[in-house]
Amino acid sequence: MPSKVAPRSFGARLGSVLLTIFTFVLVILWAVPMAWAVVASLRPPTDPLGRGDVWFAFPLTLENYARALTLAPFGQYYVNTVVVILMILTVQMVTVTLAAFAFAHYDFRGKRVLFYLVLLQLMIPTTALLS
Repeated sequence: MPSKVAPRSFGARLGSVLLTIFTFVLVILWAVPMAWAVVASLRPPTDPLGRGDVWFAFPLTLENYARALTLAPFGQYYVNTVVVILMILTVQMVTVTLAAFAFAHYDFRGKRVLFYLVLLQLMIPTTALLS
């Protein structure tokens, strides 16, 4: 039994085509700089911006990546990050558990205001607090 679906109007089809074209333009505007950054990272360190053909006229090299990994102690950075994250999560789990218990089981003056403040601080991105 065939389903009865009304055909789309010309305006709806035109809008869909225009939206697709607009999305494609946005993808190109995003992808070209990303591709250029990848290509620039594969260029030799002596010629970072390239001369002549910017995209293909250079020998591919991973020297920049090897140099970046040897210049900074990334292993120590990762260990520091894990230690800080574990400490923060431990403190947060204790305080959040106690706060949740208080909000769920006790009635006190200012409970609603405090609850909204907790929700408000959850809405603020962490990166906004760091800058």
